[in-house]
Amino acid sequence: MAAETPNRIAELRKLKGMTQQALAEAVGSHWITISKLERGKLPLSFEWAEKLGKALGVGEFAVFKQNPSSHPIFVDGLISEGGKASYFSDGEGKEGFETYHVDLDLNRRGGTYWFVIDNDGFFPFFQTNDLIQVEWVSPKDPSLFLNRLCLVDTKYNIEDKGELRLGFVVNSSKRNLYNLNILSGAPIKNLELSGIGVVTMALFNPPVWNARSGRSEEPEA
Repeated sequence: MAAETPNRIAELRKLKGMTQQALAEAVGSHWITISKLERGKLPLSFEWAEKLGKALGVGEFAVFKQNPSSHPIFVDGLISEGGKASYFSDGEGKEGFETYHVDLDLNRRGGTYWFVIDNDGFFPFFQTNDLIQVEWVSPKDPSLFLNRLCLVDTKYNIEDKGELRLGFVVNSSKRNLYNLNILSGAPIKNLELSGIGVVTMALFNPPVWNARSGRSEEPEA
């Protein structure tokens, strides 16, 4: 009996009549790298999926092996203690690369990003492994974000410039400035908003899909 494959790269490559060397040249890589990706010895990141999908003439989701009823979510970053958010660097080669699969038909729109909650400090709002979708909006239109849960660039208030924080945006006593009520921590006052993303969706306790092993498993409680 043939061993179960962790993805569809080899299947799609053969259907297109390509060798590993030909596919490697198409994506600017080495055939050994393609071999490792096909066998699950290298993590199949979203960046790799985009490159391979383009070379194979399919969408990036098609190269992942998935349950017929589930759809992958590729996580862009994480929310850690105190509502601090950070983007992952290029996922290529990152140990423990994971995607999340849900039984919903979610089409990713431009300007939206997914973040995974990295701790239980946001209870009862969120717990570890919950996902939130953020859509970046114009800071010039308060109707888009006022009194809503948002991811805010606090560089005009925090010494560590460029820091992203999760919280509820409310009016400040000062004109054209806002306060950010952090879910787990003291509020940040009198912010001049330069970048703001509104939380448009949350998924609670979704199943984790390990792209390297090809196994789906429930997150730890």
